[in-house]
Amino acid sequence: MNSEKARREIDRESAILRYLKDVGNPNIAEVLFAFQEEHPPSFSLVFDFHPADLRQVLYNQTTNNLVSEMFRKAPNRFVGSSLDHWLWVGMLGIFDAVAAVHEPQRHTQAIPETQTSRLLGGHFDIKPANILIDGSGRFLLTDFGQAYFKKIKTGQEAHFTVGAQTQNYMPPPSLSELKIEGENGSDGKRWWTQAYDLWSLACVCIEVLVYIEEGDDAPTKFQDERIQEDHNGLANFWKNINGQDMVKSCVAAHLSSYTLKNGDEYLRKVASQVQRMFSTQRGNIVSVKACHQELSSSVEVDRYLFKSQNDVEIAGQGTYMCLEQMRTSFSNERVSQMRCSLYLWTNQFRKKTTLTLEFTGSGEQIMVTPCTTKNEKDEIIPISMFDASTIYEQNHFRTNEPFHQFAFRTMHDGITFHIAKRRDFNHFLGALTHQHVCTGSEFRLRACEVDIHSGFSSKTLKITNSETASSENSAHIQIWEDLRSENYAQRYTNRYVYRNVPIITTSGAVTPTSPTPDDRSSAHMSARQGKRPTGEDVVHFRLALYLKTSSAVALIVISLNYDTFYEILEEKSGRARMTLERRKGQKKIFAAVYEHKILPPDSFSDSPQVQSYPGIPLDPTILSQDIEKHSGLRRVKMDFWGKDGLEDFGKHYRRLRV
Repeated sequence: MNSEKARREIDRESAILRYLKDVGNPNIAEVLFAFQEEHPPSFSLVFDFHPADLRQVLYNQTTNNLVSEMFRKAPNRFVGSSLDHWLWVGMLGIFDAVAAVHEPQRHTQAIPETQTSRLLGGHFDIKPANILIDGSGRFLLTDFGQAYFKKIKTGQEAHFTVGAQTQNYMPPPSLSELKIEGENGSDGKRWWTQAYDLWSLACVCIEVLVYIEEGDDAPTKFQDERIQEDHNGLANFWKNINGQDMVKSCVAAHLSSYTLKNGDEYLRKVASQVQRMFSTQRGNIVSVKACHQELSSSVEVDRYLFKSQNDVEIAGQGTYMCLEQMRTSFSNERVSQMRCSLYLWTNQFRKKTTLTLEFTGSGEQIMVTPCTTKNEKDEIIPISMFDASTIYEQNHFRTNEPFHQFAFRTMHDGITFHIAKRRDFNHFLGALTHQHVCTGSEFRLRACEVDIHSGFSSKTLKITNSETASSENSAHIQIWEDLRSENYAQRYTNRYVYRNVPIITTSGAVTPTSPTPDDRSSAHMSARQGKRPTGEDVVHFRLALYLKTSSAVALIVISLNYDTFYEILEEKSGRARMTLERRKGQKKIFAAVYEHKILPPDSFSDSPQVQSYPGIPLDPTILSQDIEKHSGLRRVKMDFWGKDGLEDFGKHYRRLRV
């Protein structure tokens, strides 16, 4: 290009950028000044320095720390979607910038509007290399050397003459018309509309999606796929088959996989919109402004909006029971038992749990309220377990309350949840704590006496129930199975890889696995060995005692995997008692003891009901550590309601101890 022509091009681009400065879009790079060099003759535009462009990021050509720095900044634009990502939020800024270029009169008063004409523009060279990224992660559209602005009559379609552009990001010829020069036919140039920019945006969008969804080396592999599919060896996004322009198969396959991705509604919405942007027919084109509006709005509010990338849905489709089918409700200081649905997510990578609460609000709108907690910092408070009116009596279920109540120490603060069925309540309890209440193993006790180590001294918790369920004192017992990863996955997430692990069936029977002596439960280990069970295949079983007096409540979890005690069964004089006694030479019965004083209703505590009860740790590791570290128990005496109650409990208990 000669110097005079280069000067005209620089002047034209500089004028366009000054023109766009009046538009004031924050995603359009602002030219500072232009200058000319005489030797060699050249013209240059000067912009602020920016650390990278999008091509460098997508194709791993940047050595600065911009990418790692941006990854630490959560956009919080599309929470729960993988596209809640700084790259995608930056792309939306480019959509906004291109929409401003296409219709500048909508963005500035410097361009007067008339009834008969309007000013339209186009960039015509949108590609990753022309998208700068500043230090805050903002995307800036630059290089307006091929841009055009044109005043047309109202109602007419704007046609622009576009010459040689970046091949890979050019749309197929079917989106243009051949420009005729005089009588001698074509000069090779074509008439294009603003659909040119829409196609180029679609190309950049799918590259960004591939990077986010498939990894930082995926754009390079995607480029190779496009080259291999092209008979000319080009990396563009379309091909011509038998005279018909169409999107390349690899492009369509990537987008199709995103539209089918369950659990990420916003990603599916974006992929569907990009599919429409890749239209090869002139009559099917939407405006960049309409695309920007569609992509900037979040998905319809539902539970998946708040799903993080590594979250796994618990008790979802295909497992023993879907949580959403449970009859549940919630209450607080203002609301009395409003019906709701609960959805549970676990994130093992972040060691967090999210419980999403859905209910119908005013105007029949579905309200979605998620809350996330760190497993090691929170507990579930099974309030009903400490209530005499909602426990088993003589192994027959009895309740005076319509729902079983629970709350959390920190998650969903101030809310009490209610579940109608005991089976559902236990299922939900296991989903949160990994402690499965063995079927049929729950019994109400007539009396219970526990001698607890307390440093160099000891204390005794003693409870005697009256004949009625309205007694303020109560005690009952359960058998828990500690669900390790595979058993938990089988029961709750349907991601189970079979291994030969003993499992309690619904009837209470144990499927034997012929374990080695060290892998058996505590009764299989002699006191002489003095060893505790080892190995990943150990199934941990525990006794859980819920005790409530008029002044305090306690949850005591006794490990059955330590051979430190023996049992005495007494059936005489109307007494049906099981006593756990320490073996000779053993310092303690391994147990964790959680105890709380009952707070009065007018307590200054924000939630006296929750603060009055002990909880079960959400992190099963915490419970195991508490069992080992606690000073333990000396003795436990449990009186059942008659001989039948003791015998029924003994059937379940002996299966674990034989």
